[in-house]
Amino acid sequence: MRPDEGLGWQLDFSKLHQIARDGYQVVPVVIQHIGSGEVLMLGYMNQDALQHTMTLKEVVLFSTSRGSIWHKGLESGNRIKVASIWVNCEQNSLLIKGIPLQKGVCHTKNSIGEYRTSCYFRELVEWPPILTNGESPPSGVNQDNSSEY
Repeated sequence: MRPDEGLGWQLDFSKLHQIARDGYQVVPVVIQHIGSGEVLMLGYMNQDALQHTMTLKEVVLFSTSRGSIWHKGLESGNRIKVASIWVNCEQNSLLIKGIPLQKGVCHTKNSIGEYRTSCYFRELVEWPPILTNGESPPSGVNQDNSSEY
């Protein structure tokens, strides 16, 4: 199993430093499901990726690990159709609201071999989260993003 597919976590606090060191001029992009509001993934875009996204009306990102443009899901089929693009107040990040064209979004797979519906499948549960309904969350890691708080 690849390290990015397991349930354990080890945050990469050097990611932004590495992007800056490599000289990539990118902004972070949050991709959110237009219907459910669920956050699907985080990626990066340079100007070319943004232009391709607007032209194709599908998510195109800049892969900081490969150093190149990456049409999300072109190989896996996990493409995301773009409904709208939003710019934050400081104009240093984007929010894309869209809809996956297949069930999966993440490049990782769950325990039954299906692409995950979100890249956010590990919940940090070492502290008690503040819940709006006053209930206690279940313990452990939520692998498939199925809990509703």
